[in-house]
Amino acid sequence: MGCGRSRHHSQHGAAASAAGAAASDGRRMYIRRGKSETAEPAKVSPSVNGMVPSDEPMTVLLVFAREDAQSVVFAKAAERLGLPCETVSGPEAAMESYICCRQDLVIIDRRRGASKQPQQLEFADSLVKAMRAVSQSEFTTFVAATGAASDGNSSSASLSELVRLGFDLKFPESVSVESCTELLTSVWHNNFQLQQKLAALTALFTALDACSDSVEITNEKGQIQYINAAQERLHGRSLSELLGRSCFEQQQQQQAAKFDKMPEESAALLQTLRKGREFEEDFCSPGRGGAAASGPASQQLQRRRQTRRYLPVKGRHGKMQHIVCVTTRCKEHLPTTAKPPPSSHQEICRHVGEEGEKTDDRSGKDIDSMKRSRSEMMGIIRKTSMQSMRSVSSIPLDASLFGALSRMAKIDCGTGKIGSQSLEAPIHKVIQLIGIAQQDSPPSVTSALDRVLEILHHATDLYSGELPATLEDKITSDYVGGLMIGARPADKKRSGHFGTRQSSLANMQSLSEIPEQFIGYLEGDDEWEFDILELERVTNNRPLVYLGMKILQRFNVCQLLQCSEDTMLNWLQVIQDNYHQENCYHNATHGADVMQSSAYFLERIRVKAALDEMDEAASIIGALVHDLDHPGRTNPFLINSRHRLALLYNDVSVLESHHVSLAFQLTTRDDRINIFKNLPPDEYKSLRQGIVDVVLATEMARHFEHVGKFANQIVAPLLAGRDSGPSDEASSGIGNMAAEEEALELLAKPENRALIMRVLIKCSDISNQCRPLKLCKEWSRRISEEYFQQTDEEKALDLPIVMPMFDRANCNLPQSQISFIDFFLREMFSVWHAFCDVPQLLDNMNNNYAYWKQLAAERSHGGSGSGNSEEQ
Repeated sequence: MGCGRSRHHSQHGAAASAAGAAASDGRRMYIRRGKSETAEPAKVSPSVNGMVPSDEPMTVLLVFAREDAQSVVFAKAAERLGLPCETVSGPEAAMESYICCRQDLVIIDRRRGASKQPQQLEFADSLVKAMRAVSQSEFTTFVAATGAASDGNSSSASLSELVRLGFDLKFPESVSVESCTELLTSVWHNNFQLQQKLAALTALFTALDACSDSVEITNEKGQIQYINAAQERLHGRSLSELLGRSCFEQQQQQQAAKFDKMPEESAALLQTLRKGREFEEDFCSPGRGGAAASGPASQQLQRRRQTRRYLPVKGRHGKMQHIVCVTTRCKEHLPTTAKPPPSSHQEICRHVGEEGEKTDDRSGKDIDSMKRSRSEMMGIIRKTSMQSMRSVSSIPLDASLFGALSRMAKIDCGTGKIGSQSLEAPIHKVIQLIGIAQQDSPPSVTSALDRVLEILHHATDLYSGELPATLEDKITSDYVGGLMIGARPADKKRSGHFGTRQSSLANMQSLSEIPEQFIGYLEGDDEWEFDILELERVTNNRPLVYLGMKILQRFNVCQLLQCSEDTMLNWLQVIQDNYHQENCYHNATHGADVMQSSAYFLERIRVKAALDEMDEAASIIGALVHDLDHPGRTNPFLINSRHRLALLYNDVSVLESHHVSLAFQLTTRDDRINIFKNLPPDEYKSLRQGIVDVVLATEMARHFEHVGKFANQIVAPLLAGRDSGPSDEASSGIGNMAAEEEALELLAKPENRALIMRVLIKCSDISNQCRPLKLCKEWSRRISEEYFQQTDEEKALDLPIVMPMFDRANCNLPQSQISFIDFFLREMFSVWHAFCDVPQLLDNMNNNYAYWKQLAAERSHGGSGSGNSEEQ
C-alpha cells in the first residue's frame, strides 16, 4: 500500500459518503433538491449528508367504496395536519390517481361492511397488488383499514397476512379524529421520512454512476457490494461479476504488484477503518489491462498516478457497516523510470520518515506557525466549551481552521444524530471536534492538533498542574510536590499509631444556652477578622461546639433538618471529640475556622444567589467534618506507611474519604445525635451527596482541577456577559437586567452550584495566608510544626520523606509560605474575588506575602537560624 494519511470521518450512509468523496477533488455534483420554498418546521425531513429532500408535504389517497364516517374522519385528520388528500371510490379511479400522482400514503378500505360481502376484501387485495406493480411504489406506504377487532369478522386479518398481501400497516376501524390524526402523524414521522431518504439515496447513486471517479462500496469485511460505471470500466468487469469478492484482491490485480504481506496490511487497514478513521494512499497504475507489461515496449509506457481513499461508514449498532473506496486519477503522469510510491509496510515507514526529515528542514516560519496555532487552538477549545464563540473571532488564525470551528457549532458533536440517547463523555466530544478541525486545516495546524490529541489521550487529569521541569527552587519543588503527589514508592511496611478520642460533653442543654463568658468572644463571627484562636483559648480548646451552635442558629439548620436543638448539640459534641486536639494544626479549632470562613463566604451576594438552604447546610456541615479524625499526617505518609486507611481506600483520597465516612457513621449509629433522621429519603440523599462532594474537594491533589473548571465554566462567562453589555446610559439598565438574568441562569445549573461549593470549601480550608497577619503567622507556625513531626517520624521509620524542606534543622519557613501563595493561593483567590467580591482577602494576602518576602530577604542576607523562629 502507499503512503497513508488517516483522519476522523463520520457519515450518514455509504452512498452519501461516496458522493461527498467523489466531489471533493474540485468537481461539483448537481442534484435537484425539489422546491426551494421553506417548509414548515414540523414538516422538514431529515437530510442525507447535507442533501435536503423535497419540502413538499405528504400526500394522501383514500380509497373507499362509499363515503362513510371512516372516510370522513380520515379527510378531517388530513385537513387538520395540512396534508393534501384525495378520496376515490372505484378501482379504476384509484389506479388512475395513483399512476398520475404517486401519493405517499394510500389508505384502502378492507372492511366487509354491513352487507358482510367478501367482494370488498378481494377488491382491496387486488388493488394493493396492482399499485405495488407501479414503478416507484416503494416510496408509498399502504394502509389497510380493517374492521374493528370486536366485530369478530374475518376482515380483521392479522398484520402478517396483510404484509404478505402488500400492505404496510393496519388500522382497525375507528371514527375518532384523534386516532386518524395519530396514524397520519406516525406515518409521516416514520415511513414518509424514510421514503424521503430513499429518494435522496436514489439520486446519490445516480450521481455516482455519472461520476468520473471510480467508486466502490464494500461491507465491513471488504466484500464488494456496489461499484459505479467508472469502476466497472477500470476493472473491465460488471458488478454481477465482482459482487461478493474482496476489494483487496481486485486492487492487487489492478496495481499488478506482488504483495508479500497483503493479508497483514489488509487487516491493519480494516482495523484503522473500524476506529472511524479515513485512510488515503497513493499508487501508480500501469495502464489498461490490469497487469504490468513486460519487454522493451513496456518501458515506454507512462504510469498514471492515482489516489485511493477509504471512508468508513457506521451503520447498525454504531459499528462500521460499509467501506467506501474512491479512486481519483491525478493529472500528472510519471515515467517508468520514476521511483514508484512505497508498497510495503517497511517502505511506508521509510517514506514517512523521509517526509518527516524534509519537514524538519523547513524554515522556522512553519514551526512558529505551528506553535502559534497550538496555543490558539487550545484557547479556542476552552472558549468553545464555555459557549463564548464570539471571542474566538478576535484570535488571528487560519481561515480554514476558523471555518471548521464555525461548522462545529452547527452539528451534534456527540453522536451526529438528533435525539440520540447514547452516553458520551465531554472529552470525547472535544476529541471529535478536534478531528473535524483537522480535516480542512493546513499541515502546521494539523500537526499541532495531533499533539493536542496525544495529550488528551494520555492525560489522566486535565486540570492538575505540573511543576516545571526546569524549576530551580528546591524548596518550592519539594513543598508543592509533596502536597500534589498522591504517593511515593514505599520501601517498608509501616503503620503509624494514632490515638482515639474520649468524649467530654459540655454542660449546655440547648443551642441557646451559650455560657455568658463566651458571648463576647463569639461576637463578630460573621466578619473576616474573627479571632478563632482567642475563642480556642477561652473555651479550653473547644471552639467548634460554641461557634458551631451560633452559626447553625444563624443559618436555621435545625429547622431545615427538622431536628431538635438537643440533637444538634449532642452531634456537635461528638464531632468535637473525634478531632485530635493534640494535633498542632488539624484539630477542632481548624475545623471551626473553616466553618467560620465558609459561613462568611455564604453571606456574599453572588453566593447567596447561587445556593439554596440545602446547599448552605451541606457547606457548613461539610466544613465542620472535613478533617474529622485527622491523624496529623498527609496522604502520602499514610500510603508509604501502608496504613490501614490507605489500604481501605486503595490509596485514593484516603483522608478525605475517611473524614466524611466516619462523620456519617458517627451520626447515623445513634438517634440521639442523628441530625438527619427526620429528613425525607430524597432530601437526605441530596444533602449527603453535597456533604460528601464538599469534603472530597479539599484534597490538594485535585486543587487545579476544581479551580480551573470554576474559572472556565463560571467566572469567565460571567465576566464575558458583564463586558458585553451596552455602553450607552440609555440602554445600560436593560442590559444590566439581561446580564443579571443570564448570570442567575448560569449559577442555577446543578453542576455549577456543586462547583461553587467545592471552591468555597477550598478557599475556606487554605485561607490562612488571607487572614490578618497575627492569625496568619500562628497558623503558619502550627502547620509547619505538624510537618516537622511528620518528617521526624518518616526518618525514625525509614520511610520516604515526602517534604524534605520541612526538616526542623534547616527549614526556610518564609520561603515555604511564599511558594504556597504563588502556586496555590494567588490564582484561586483572584478568581474567587472576581466571583463574589472579597477584596479584603486579597489585601491581607498581599500584605502577608510582603511580610514573608521581607523575612526571606533578611535570611538570605546573613540571617541565621531557622526561618520558623521569627518574632510573633
